[in-house]
Amino acid sequence: MSKSYVTMIRRTCVVCDKEYDTNELALDKRLRDTFERYTNMGLGVCPDHMKDGYVVLIGIEPDKSNNDSVWRTGETVYIKREAFTKIFKQSSLDKHEEFKFIDTKAIRKLEEMEVQRERSEHAGEQSGDGQAGSNSCDAGTDGQK
Repeated sequence: MSKSYVTMIRRTCVVCDKEYDTNELALDKRLRDTFERYTNMGLGVCPDHMKDGYVVLIGIEPDKSNNDSVWRTGETVYIKREAFTKIFKQSSLDKHEEFKFIDTKAIRKLEEMEVQRERSEHAGEQSGDGQAGSNSCDAGTDGQK
């Protein structure tokens, strides 16, 4: 196959590990024929696993991970971007950031926060005041563990 100075960008989904098209192009600035037809530019979240307004948290074992690779646990958590910035005390996420790797201990903490939120909402419903508890976490797991 001949090379070109233009390539179609693909990424590998961090959730399902499948390669997908991003509908983006890369261009060799020197206009040299250096690219194959498709070039994988790293990790992302495929359209099947992307949810608008959410960031995907991928569970990892930090003790088994290093700078070259991460040891994934298989856990994924979808959390609203606004909740992520509040909980993890970040001023904001880059609008292109689709996922973050996260320690399994942090996932356990998010699960605890979600249980507390649900209990608070349930207590509010039973008291008859019609007001649900605070929406502090608004995280949901996809059931993979």
